[in-house]
Amino acid sequence: MATLKKHGEIGQLEYLTYKLAYCEDGKILRNCGNGWKLYKKLIDPAINMTDYYQERLVKRNDKIANNPFYADFKKLFHDTVPFTDRSRVMSAIELLSDGAWSEVNLFRDEYSFDDMQTLCKAYNLLMAEQKEKKLATV
Repeated sequence: MATLKKHGEIGQLEYLTYKLAYCEDGKILRNCGNGWKLYKKLIDPAINMTDYYQERLVKRNDKIANNPFYADFKKLFHDTVPFTDRSRVMSAIELLSDGAWSEVNLFRDEYSFDDMQTLCKAYNLLMAEQKEKKLATV
């Protein structure tokens, strides 16, 4: 398992179900809820990792600013679901939508029906926004 201190962490970006850590030694580590693992190694020595991280941060902030339903869903999702459960809960929401609550509570009974219903509605709004943007570009 990789450690952030060993690689010299520059910064982290948090996505829906995982985090990426950009490191001084050209490595990018990923944590999906079960510890940091090597995700990618940038081989080109000409790449400045601090600049690379800043570019990714600007891209990420632009995506959040230009997609209000994504920003709303991300905040709601992160406030409701602990980091270690995010992949499993997100899969249930994507696959089952309205049936996500029963699937998620098979393993851990800590999510209320109302919380899951709110998450599913926010996810459906997000998907409608993405579909609308895709149709607008065609």
